[in-house]
Amino acid sequence: MHREMKFSGGIIHRLLLRELHHNGPIDEMHFMLGTQSVRFSKVEFCLITGLRFGVVPETTMYAAVENGIHERYFPEAEEVSLEQIRGVVTGTDFGQAYDAVKLFLLYILNWILMGVDERFKIPIWQFRVVEDLDAFDEFPWSAYVYRYSIHSFKHVFDGRRDGFELRRQEKGADVHMVETYNIYGLSHALLIFALEVIPELAKEVDVRRVTDLTPRIFKWELTKQPKGKKLAKIFKARGGTMYIEDDMDDMPPEVPDQTNLGGISGTDRTIDSEGSDPAAGGLRPSESEGYQTDPQRERNRHRRVQFSRGGVGRD
Repeated sequence: MHREMKFSGGIIHRLLLRELHHNGPIDEMHFMLGTQSVRFSKVEFCLITGLRFGVVPETTMYAAVENGIHERYFPEAEEVSLEQIRGVVTGTDFGQAYDAVKLFLLYILNWILMGVDERFKIPIWQFRVVEDLDAFDEFPWSAYVYRYSIHSFKHVFDGRRDGFELRRQEKGADVHMVETYNIYGLSHALLIFALEVIPELAKEVDVRRVTDLTPRIFKWELTKQPKGKKLAKIFKARGGTMYIEDDMDDMPPEVPDQTNLGGISGTDRTIDSEGSDPAAGGLRPSESEGYQTDPQRERNRHRRVQFSRGGVGRD
């Protein structure tokens, strides 16, 4: 990924609102952009990330390696959080250099690729796989990360309306105008996908193609957060504001709100758009921003929500 690649929740949020239900494989998504339906599947994910695909092996029977990094650095911990791993890698003088490599790999895998926040408990099988660096390199991480990411993307709006209405009743409709959600998985892949399939984004916002190298995630840089008015204009030209569902009864089964997104290096960001028209409004470059909604326009629809990254802004 290019070092100048900023995260844009505004782009991803508007893309997710244009999801189409389809009769194809359940592990892919389709979006309506103007008159065109575009697909986001494992093919596009692989082209964007360059990660290795393959069959994910059964991992539930994996146990920690005797005298491995789990036992040596977390001897009394049955479960190890990402925060604990960060504490070790930033505060330990490693006697064995490869121990540092293994722990950094676990941190990068879960913080950047899987997008978990630091409370996430690292599965024990990951400790076993990373003990053999060749096996770690050969593991089909793209298939594993994609399965996790697509589940997060497809279910990000599940159960949001009821929770939003409940909090509006508790706090008052004039007070609770902003709702938040986290999106988890390798969300930058979805951002790069949007840049690839919507040429207008490259023309109108501060984004440019910097190289023809593959994978595609290295091709783009986004140096500034795009303004909401520019994004609204682009997406309106692509067919206006569309919602995944007007009838919330047709939503897929709910999944827990706290799956996990995470981290690209740098400051986590949230985004805000204002105005009664859900497709309109500008982004405020503040530290904590959120999608504001007009309650009448949004009745019986998905709510515009504050977009937060890497656990920032969570309850």
